[in-house]
Amino acid sequence: MIAPLGPADAEASAALHAACFERAWPAADFARYASEAGFIAIGLFGPPALIGLIVAQTTSDEVEVLTVAVDPAARGCGHGAALMRALIDAAPQARLILDVAADNIAALALYKKIGLVEIGRRKSYYAQGADALVMALAGKASREA
Repeated sequence: MIAPLGPADAEASAALHAACFERAWPAADFARYASEAGFIAIGLFGPPALIGLIVAQTTSDEVEVLTVAVDPAARGCGHGAALMRALIDAAPQARLILDVAADNIAALALYKKIGLVEIGRRKSYYAQGADALVMALAGKASREA
């Protein structure tokens, strides 16, 4: 089930993020994103609990994806794509953008499947030295992916 994340989901969100990323976000950040205007926080819930999440910051005409996380044990099942589509549906008129490490093959495959295209590059953006690719949703037709 896909549903908005609330402040009560902050601890589970932080634990999931820690399972997915070396530099995990604290629960307080997830509580803020789930409760403040200007953010969209969506969770994918299934047995036994939270198995995926997406958080984005919004303006009147743009949605910037801040993080996408799917439990490593649940990857490869389309959960990331489902979360991306839920975000697109939550802000259908906004331009969707994100940064992704150029060496993150799985994320790049997902984003290309959804219809995002590279619009820029940030050299040595990430701590490990990887470039960040700036990607945006190519157009309305690709929202149907």
